[in-house]
Amino acid sequence: MSVVVLGEPVFVIYKITNLLNGRYYIGKHKTKKPMDWYYGSSPELQADIRKHGKNKFKKEVLFVYKREATMKRKEKQIVNHQMVMDPKTYNVRIGG
Repeated sequence: MSVVVLGEPVFVIYKITNLLNGRYYIGKHKTKKPMDWYYGSSPELQADIRKHGKNKFKKEVLFVYKREATMKRKEKQIVNHQMVMDPKTYNVRIGG
């Protein structure tokens, strides 16, 4: 991870893990605060958060970038066919 000047928007790759069953979601997000409130756009993930509560999920920031294009490339590397086929993932589309 690179050092980021406070207040400067950054582009992050994050992982949300369901602590009850180990399911996970990998996503990307533009923010000024990498550990912000944002927990992804997956409808199934959001339904589980509503059902179990946000305290049953863990957010990890995996990568922080200064450029959106770099973030998008990294997400495409991670959210690949093999990952999307994993029954433990909330991700349903290759590349995010």
